[in-house]
Amino acid sequence: MVLGGNGLGKTTLMQALVYGLTGGVSEEIEEDKRLRWGHAYFRSRLAPKQLRTARITVSYNLGKERLTVRRGLLGSHVEAFRSSSAFPSWIENKEAAERALGTVLRDFGGYANMDDFAFVVHRLMYLPESRRLLAWDTNAQTRILMLLNRDLAEEQEFRSRRDRLKRLDSRKRHVHVQLGHAEQALINILDEDESEDDVPDPIESPEQAAIDELPNLLKELGGASKERVEAGEQMRSVARSITVLANEVDDLQRSADNAEAELVSSLLEGEERESNLAIYKLLENAICPCCGTKQKVMQATARQFQREQKCVLCGSDANEPESPELSSIRSQLAEKTNALQANEEAHRLLQQKFLAARDHEDAVQAQVNTIRFSQPILMIPDSSLAKTTREDMLRRRESLEREEADLAIQLATLQAELENEYNTFLRSVSDRMITLKQAYERYASEFLGIPCQLVPEQDADRLLDLTAFIPEFNGALRPTPDSCSEAQRFFLDIAFRMALLDLASEMGGSPTSFICETPENALDLSYLDNVVKMFHAFVEKKHSVILSANLQEAGLASRIMSGVSQSERRGRVVNLLEIGQLTAVQQGSLSRLRHLARKVTG
Repeated sequence: MVLGGNGLGKTTLMQALVYGLTGGVSEEIEEDKRLRWGHAYFRSRLAPKQLRTARITVSYNLGKERLTVRRGLLGSHVEAFRSSSAFPSWIENKEAAERALGTVLRDFGGYANMDDFAFVVHRLMYLPESRRLLAWDTNAQTRILMLLNRDLAEEQEFRSRRDRLKRLDSRKRHVHVQLGHAEQALINILDEDESEDDVPDPIESPEQAAIDELPNLLKELGGASKERVEAGEQMRSVARSITVLANEVDDLQRSADNAEAELVSSLLEGEERESNLAIYKLLENAICPCCGTKQKVMQATARQFQREQKCVLCGSDANEPESPELSSIRSQLAEKTNALQANEEAHRLLQQKFLAARDHEDAVQAQVNTIRFSQPILMIPDSSLAKTTREDMLRRRESLEREEADLAIQLATLQAELENEYNTFLRSVSDRMITLKQAYERYASEFLGIPCQLVPEQDADRLLDLTAFIPEFNGALRPTPDSCSEAQRFFLDIAFRMALLDLASEMGGSPTSFICETPENALDLSYLDNVVKMFHAFVEKKHSVILSANLQEAGLASRIMSGVSQSERRGRVVNLLEIGQLTAVQQGSLSRLRHLARKVTG
């Protein structure tokens, strides 16, 4: 816990910690320019000479690996790096240190790159005073869920295709505006009494013929894309069935082997085992009944005959009884094996269909692109519209109409693909979402004092329908932050983050951390004890919590630290009264502030 009064540096210290982890907030992490910060944030807090020598070093655990990162304040890059096993010695070359950090984040944390790690830190693990909420941010939720479940999702590819969707939409809107200009230009030309009949029919050039063919190509492209999407979904569905059936076949095969072993044992247990007959030696020890040598092939043949209920030596039919349990298992095994083989064949055929549809789609798309991108977006300034001939304007309008239709098809296709992919992802993580919802209900209900659930709700934006997860309590959904009080939305957001961190910890097999600045600032006094219970429940799972807190009578800090033994308190509190630069007001109240600090530190 970072303890202190106003202006003593609580926020600076917390941000220094996060800066060491990630290098600050870049455009990749935060769309809002006002919320971005990096090394320049610390300039006003240090003298120019100090900036040259100041360093921030942070050590943290990533699974079983211990990482140490050092950054300077003249730039946000990594200056030096080491880790406990992968790079035990300091790497002080900047480029090499950056590469090594990326390697460890990938190998020990599963992160594709440092931007993904930074996003998880800033949008999930760290809650600053700016209160950038996650609980009602569908886009951030989507990225966090995919990053935490990266074994089941290609988050970077999904986000890249969403960016492409936005670019296509932007281009389509731009083309639509230009189309409106073209329409207005034609009206202006008609107003000048230029007759349509006076316009000679244009001679169709090869380029124009290709443009005229574009509608047919777009129709063909839409069909190929739809076929590919359907084949891909069917292929994924069959693949899931194959996984289930393969597991069932393995389980049944183990059961059959165990039942066969019990049957052989029971048949031999009487006369053969007691008299140490040659047949028992052959079956159990691979000893030839005639010469006494090791014969593995003969043993395998004999065991196969035994399983088929035949004479173990000659293979003729034997009238030995079969276990009813073994008969049932063999029947189930045959049924599942046949189903598995049928699904594998179906998957092979669907894969061929998918690849053929994809190749067809790529070929048609290449044709479309060749035609479309040979025609630039036509900028039609209003001042020059009257100078354009009617024939030129008709051609321009036709070109813009074709491009708009093409973009509309691409948009619809990509929208359907992304929505289908995200819904498939949610189905694949349904069991993990149950764990997430249970953890959230526990934390949120602890805070509110009444039952609170996490409910999936469709969040339709202009381009894509995604599922958001929002709180529900007192019989009402809370779809926006404004549907809760200030304290409720702030601590329900904390509950959501804690639930996600629980899930991440369970999947990764190691505890995690939560960093939060001055949580009592948004807290109603009546909720203090509930908040303490919520934080204690999180810490009881071996997670770490780093909080900053003001020195206040009956504040949150003393309540939270009451659960820590007196001998451990001082080691868990950074008391800025002892190391910070006190203001004149604080100097005048120093004895009282120290008294409050002792309640926390013990």
